[in-house]
Amino acid sequence: MTRKETIINLLKEVKREGMDKLIEWLEQSSFFEDPASTKYHDSIEGGLAKHSLGVYENFVAMTGRDDDTAKIACLLHDVCKIGTYKKVVKMVKNEITADWEAKVSYDYQDDGLPYGHGEKSVLMIQDYIRLTKEERLMIRWHMGAYESKECWNNLGKAQEMYPSVLYIHFADMLDSKGHKHEKGNK
Repeated sequence: MTRKETIINLLKEVKREGMDKLIEWLEQSSFFEDPASTKYHDSIEGGLAKHSLGVYENFVAMTGRDDDTAKIACLLHDVCKIGTYKKVVKMVKNEITADWEAKVSYDYQDDGLPYGHGEKSVLMIQDYIRLTKEERLMIRWHMGAYESKECWNNLGKAQEMYPSVLYIHFADMLDSKGHKHEKGNK
């Protein structure tokens, strides 16, 4: 089964009004082709879907939770990145041969909407389905302490309310650093 089929099947398991429209939107968008970043992690074609599935798998392995909230928050936490990276070809110097070579990379394109990373994903998802408070907080705060220092009090409150806010951050960081969490792996 392809990564796309896996993600769609997991989301179809969620019985929530509007999920069919959200899945349709994902399929029509560039979610399954886009990179997850310009250079930090999964900056490859299909990297956004790869990363999203990796976060879900890490979260389930760490928490044992494989419920609707885990599927929604983990698989959709970065939908704000859909369509924000433009593929470009840059000339880079080969460190070994010192020759110039064409390399495909991605540039970020600001869409001009003044929302934060997690907030934007929450708003985009809520165009289709109603999120629970826990899901909103998990998605909003999945960046953890990478948020600005001024936000840390609210981040701490969200983590106290729902430990899953901390776990999605851990799952995100593990995947973005190329690690998979396995059950019983402490």
